[in-house]
Amino acid sequence: DLRLDSLDGDFFQESDSLESIIKVLEDQQMPPKKSRQPTAKLRNAAVTFLKTTLSKHATPAKLKRLTRDEYANTINDIFGTHFHLTELLPPDPPGEGFSKWGESQTMSPHQVQSYLSTARFVADRLLLDERPRQRSWEFDINNFRGTGRGDFQTETEHVLTTHYPWRSILYFAERGGEGDEAIFRIPEFGRYWIQADVKSWYSDDAETVSLSVGDPRYSTNIQKIARGVLPSDGTTLFWNETLTAGTHVSFTYDSAATWNTGKKAETYDGRQVRFTKVRVTGPVTPQWPTVAEQRIFDDDRFLTLTTENSRAFVEHVIGLLLHRSVPEQDVLELSRLTQQRLLETGNAKAAARTLLTALLCSPQFIYKHEPETLDDLALAHRLSYFLWNSVPDRELLLAAEEGGLRDDDSLAEHVERMLLDPRCDRFCDDFTRQWLLTERIDDIGPDDRVHDKRKVTFMKIRELAREPKAFFRELL
Repeated sequence: DLRLDSLDGDFFQESDSLESIIKVLEDQQMPPKKSRQPTAKLRNAAVTFLKTTLSKHATPAKLKRLTRDEYANTINDIFGTHFHLTELLPPDPPGEGFSKWGESQTMSPHQVQSYLSTARFVADRLLLDERPRQRSWEFDINNFRGTGRGDFQTETEHVLTTHYPWRSILYFAERGGEGDEAIFRIPEFGRYWIQADVKSWYSDDAETVSLSVGDPRYSTNIQKIARGVLPSDGTTLFWNETLTAGTHVSFTYDSAATWNTGKKAETYDGRQVRFTKVRVTGPVTPQWPTVAEQRIFDDDRFLTLTTENSRAFVEHVIGLLLHRSVPEQDVLELSRLTQQRLLETGNAKAAARTLLTALLCSPQFIYKHEPETLDDLALAHRLSYFLWNSVPDRELLLAAEEGGLRDDDSLAEHVERMLLDPRCDRFCDDFTRQWLLTERIDDIGPDDRVHDKRKVTFMKIRELAREPKAFFRELL
């Protein structure tokens, strides 16, 4: 019911009609196949004209905030840290199936409080008053514990044999006793080195072991955070992870058969891994002052922070976190807050922590830079949070500052560079996970009437989720 031979000016204000025509022209559904066809050049010119017309009365962009992952990635990329923050910030409600949908990104009182708590948590750990004391713990068969569901012990080893539906686990007690108090927990936040002396038995293949967090006595509560691959002749696995205070750590055997054979564990002669010793070292601080501290106090002027140079310090930290100017009233308030904290404590790091807390839970940091007219800086942020799920790097910001980012050749060059960057994997992971719900693959068990249950491993099931991500990455 649409005639194209008698158009008037009102027609070009109808977004739905323009979108429909663009679609049928691009798909070559119109004109009908038996009709005379336009040249490719003419068709492309018509589509270009219609898209340009449509863009002139596009609805304004919705106010968008950083997702939980984007928030953590931004902090980690700016300060060279490894925060996860999944336990501190609530999950993002999806809209149209995706967490980045602007209309679904409401801010409840609970989320406001969560951002404040998270900002304090991050600020307190970015700037430490003294270097953490590094400690070491060593566990052996006297400390090893398990669930008894697919795991067992010899005189010197703790053996894991299965993963699904019974998950065999290894965790350890700091003292020889029983009960909650005896289970080893990470004493304070930081980076920890975890090394396990382990060998595979009855297997000529590489085996995969996961490092998990959560109370290991209840296997449904544990969460895998890293995996290690043990060669058939390997003897050691090593992890380097950021862990919070009070965290339980444990190991599970991911590449084990998904179903146990039904034999008693002690007589099971299928694939298995055997642990003899585990060492935990941390918190490890390889660089002091930390990278974060050096970036925050990177100017000689701020080696001694005073009320006189506090405004310059505030402007420096704003530039580090936001990459753009903020209203003068906000700068004055942040300067006053920093000066007040400095006078109360006489401690430059305490004042800086207060400033960081205020900025990390401020609308300027939580919400993305989306002006009414898209400028180069906003384009840099939009591009970076699209392809990297994080803040623009220095190269992209320089291009934006010079005003040439929207040039076709420059934009294409930066897109190509960003696609080749490892950070692009964040987008591929995030997009395919939400699009195809690949995180639910763990909920599916193989049908042993069809598949040989001795050959189906959890890792093979996991590869089902990784395949579409790898395929999408290749297409991209």
